[in-house]
Amino acid sequence: MTYYLIDYENTNNNGLKGSRELRKNDRVFIFYSENASKINLDFLASHGKAKISAIKVPVKKQSLDMHIASYIGYLIGKNKGKNHERRFVIISQDNDYDNIIEFWRKRDIDISRRESISKSIEHEYEKPEYSILEVELFRILDNQAETEAVINIVERCTSKMAINNSLVHRYKDTKRAGEIYNIIKPYINDKT
Repeated sequence: MTYYLIDYENTNNNGLKGSRELRKNDRVFIFYSENASKINLDFLASHGKAKISAIKVPVKKQSLDMHIASYIGYLIGKNKGKNHERRFVIISQDNDYDNIIEFWRKRDIDISRRESISKSIEHEYEKPEYSILEVELFRILDNQAETEAVINIVERCTSKMAINNSLVHRYKDTKRAGEIYNIIKPYINDKT
């Protein structure tokens, strides 16, 4: 689960780039004030599967920064001890957040600052333990266990036809199997 806290006054619509890739377990909190209250309606129409909330804050010096910093602390405390891995991403170009990020990282919290949602998603899979195929699959499967199951099918099957048949058998839905196969196809050129 990833929590995105967007400093909308700082990023405007640019911070929302990549929102179509969001998963159903992602949460987006858009912090705004009267100084930046116009949001791109395309985002509201196509923000992936994430849940979004808009939080209006009063216009004061550093008001958005303080509200976001406070809310990060609230979310971290609220999620302490939960079984599922949590990520926290501040979407802003403002490096004033970096001290807060450093504070939480020293306490083993997965937190970062990015300029947009898309930059955050790219960074999420820069870890070497993820292959490019795993990243692509995870974006549509929204589940690590399913991603691993599909990777297992790709590794186990010796032909493209066997992979396709295994996907159809697993998902019992040719349309869904076709979506997954289209993601896999560029990575299995070595199979007959």
